Amino acid sequence: AGLELDLEQVQKELDEERTELIALLRVDADARAYNADLEAKRRELQTEYNNWKLLYELLGNSMDGFKNYAQQITFRMLLDSANAQLRKLNNRYTLLPGPDNLSIYVRDCYLDDEAGRDSANLSGGESFIVSLALALGLSHMVGSTGFDTLFLDEGFGTLDADALEKVLDCLESLRAGGKLIGIISHVDRLRERISQNIAVCRRSDAPGFSRLAPHPAVSCEPAVIRAPRAEVDLPKMIIEFVAAQRVGVYERDIREHLGEHLTGVKLRNVLADMVKQGILRKEGRIYTGWKEEAWASPDAVSACQEGEEGVE
Repeated sequence: AGLELDLEQVQKELDEERTELIALLRVDADARAYNADLEAKRRELQTEYNNWKLLYELLGNSMDGFKNYAQQITFRMLLDSANAQLRKLNNRYTLLPGPDNLSIYVRDCYLDDEAGRDSANLSGGESFIVSLALALGLSHMVGSTGFDTLFLDEGFGTLDADALEKVLDCLESLRAGGKLIGIISHVDRLRERISQNIAVCRRSDAPGFSRLAPHPAVSCEPAVIRAPRAEVDLPKMIIEFVAAQRVGVYERDIREHLGEHLTGVKLRNVLADMVKQGILRKEGRIYTGWKEEAWASPDAVSACQEGEEGVE
């Protein structure tokens, strides 16, 4: 009987150990499965890390590498867009990225110049053409942002006649496409091609000040006659000034032209006498032309001269 009790106790203990082992095996299986999932994720992250590491090395192992890489891509896009515009202005030149991929080199297609030269060595006319091409190229890259206005400040004087015509044709095509083009220049050829303009003129009666003239035919540099006041033929000066303009002029234009010769004279009275004698014609506030037969008449001249005497 005692032996049977010992066997039952041993069997009971074995069953308990067996239950514990089974539980441990289940925990081990769960741990192995969890570790397998972690290993799969680790390999996935390792692959992604290797890709970023490779890109980092390709970008130069620097904090600014990605920024420079993005700038280089955008810069090449700008050069491609600018070259498309440059071919319309002058097909002799092509823009290239410099050694650092962020500077501009210019290739002369008429010469054996594969490497190109630094844009800092361009002449004045070449610099203007290249700058204009870059500005137009940039305007085509703005996309949905919109680009409706372009202002050009000087530079046209550095162009020869052919280059100037090509530039003006290009700007005219932009204007026809709905763009607003503003130009600041002293080149007379631009006045002929651009009908809408404003002239900034020096004021002879106020040194250091300027005025805006609505028409380019109005002289921006009024003639200054240094003869003494007593020797000045005021009506004749007015007639010569009006005739030289070939368009109507305002009273203020005549006043600025005469300048110091109007001392002690009321110009409006003089002009009224000249209109009355038929020497000038007045339409609204504008004075135009004259009748040569009236001007040739000594009586008319005398009447105008008498009209200016004693007027304050």
